[in-house]
Amino acid sequence: MALKAIVVEDKSGIADRLSDALAAAGHRVCGVAETASDLAALLGEHRPDIVFIDLDLGQRQDGIGVATLLEAGGPLAVVFIVAPADDSAQVEESRTVECSARLVRPFSASDLDQAIERAIARARDAVNPSL
Repeated sequence: MALKAIVVEDKSGIADRLSDALAAAGHRVCGVAETASDLAALLGEHRPDIVFIDLDLGQRQDGIGVATLLEAGGPLAVVFIVAPADDSAQVEESRTVECSARLVRPFSASDLDQAIERAIARARDAVNPSL
């Protein structure tokens, strides 16, 4: 199933690699945002099926905070982009976002597919808990 995705990543090289990997997997990237305000603009134009968010967006922005705001609008699949060196407490906190999964970089196509499947399943379960 082809998904509409938005990537929230402040490092252009990582955003490009992820966008290319999503396209290669048959998904459509609706846009790339570097900040929460860029994401808000994209959400005004698109309703994605899934959002990929860097856990650490720099400039005092927190990917978990961005995902929590997204959650307020209803269940939405979120995949946190995590570096191996990311703060373990922050990674653990990301688990509190209901419809989320983690993708550790560098990642393979298989890693990407698994993260997407987990996030979509969690979002579906949040909408239909009895299924």
